[in-house]
Amino acid sequence: YGDIAGGHFEDRDSSGHAFVGYSNYGIMAYGDYMGGYFGSTSSSGYANVGFGDRGIEAYGNEMGGYFNDIDNSGYANVGVGDRGIAAYGDEMGGYFKDRDNSGYANVGVGDRGIEAYGNTMGGYFKDKDSSGYARVGYGNQGIEAYGNYTGGYFKDKDSSGYARVGFGDDGIWAYGNNAGGYFKDSDSSGYASVGIGDYGIKAYGNYTGGYFEDSDNSGWAEVGRSNSGIRAYGDHTGGYFADSDSSSWARVGYSSYKIQGSGTVNFVQNHPENEEEVIVYTAPEGDEVATYTRGSARLVNGEARIPPGETFKWVTNPDIGLTAHLTPVGEACVLYVAETSTSELLVKGGASCSQGARFNYIVYGLRIGFEETTVVQKKSQEARIPSMADHRKAMDDHPELAHYTALGRYARMQGNSLEVVKAKMEGAASLLEKIGEFDPKVHGTSQPNKGRE
Repeated sequence: YGDIAGGHFEDRDSSGHAFVGYSNYGIMAYGDYMGGYFGSTSSSGYANVGFGDRGIEAYGNEMGGYFNDIDNSGYANVGVGDRGIAAYGDEMGGYFKDRDNSGYANVGVGDRGIEAYGNTMGGYFKDKDSSGYARVGYGNQGIEAYGNYTGGYFKDKDSSGYARVGFGDDGIWAYGNNAGGYFKDSDSSGYASVGIGDYGIKAYGNYTGGYFEDSDNSGWAEVGRSNSGIRAYGDHTGGYFADSDSSSWARVGYSSYKIQGSGTVNFVQNHPENEEEVIVYTAPEGDEVATYTRGSARLVNGEARIPPGETFKWVTNPDIGLTAHLTPVGEACVLYVAETSTSELLVKGGASCSQGARFNYIVYGLRIGFEETTVVQKKSQEARIPSMADHRKAMDDHPELAHYTALGRYARMQGNSLEVVKAKMEGAASLLEKIGEFDPKVHGTSQPNKGRE
């Protein structure tokens, strides 16, 4: 025992000395090289204590250090095999906490690798040059990650699937042998494969394959809904479709219109005599929403009372817009319309007609409820004549197709060539110039009012 220490040991040149039982320390040791050195007789394990900038530097054939509590419920191997630390415990492998308890982590706890908590975030990771870092459990985010190349990179063991998150100007870039991405809800009632085979997205659901909505709920669409391919709704229009090369566009489910657009309404049918061609017919268009019914009849005692198609009266204005046309069949005679209604057409024959003269008829009407549709409207977007470039190219590649155009038919009626008829169409040329035909070289890509068509 002593007033200063229980014992004091010093080498001859005072370069190293140790106090035993000194103040609150069992041993306090100092030296020019290190505070203490401990080694086995075989030198297979040794430790330097207070060595350079290190508290302890320890080496051994099996491991650098081994620590164990009294009942063996927790122990750690330090510098064992290829591991820095291998630690085990009944509750967890390791527990780390800062001095003010504002951050702590459980390592190897329950079924979790790491369970970490902190006043600012659960975890923070950064590489040496600070070019990439991540916050885990930060604010309301699970992970917030940044990097010079990408925010995150994920890959499976055999490199068959990998994803870059926050890459360039893209949120996610993902690749896989089967699909770029696969998403499924917890009860498997809805799932989607992204970038699968030749498909951008393949999606399935108990209610609908896909649902899309803008942020203010003014427009939404269901894809693969019940027996419909697409069901779309919007404050302005149900759907908008455009060909950027020709400028032809169409609004579907717009105002009072089923379809409104700058092009034509057509049907396509296989050519019955040439399997390499198709026939394309165009619907007639006028300045009203018209209805019609047609048929054949004959006079009985010089007159015929004809009920039009039974549904004609249900869709046609009964008071205005009725127009009837008559054509005698088999004999020349004068026929006239005595009375016209949506329920009955009364036809009579003149003195030149036999009592049983046959004829064909057609009756046009105005669709009920559409009497005030505006023909001239204020412009909301350009509606030039769509580009005819693809039709002209088709005739350049196959000149025989010009024979079947409306211009070709009119030229044959007049006994002239196409060139002669075109040269005479001065009025048509003037009108076309005023309206304008879309030319992508002049007008650019056609995307009128993008986002709010």
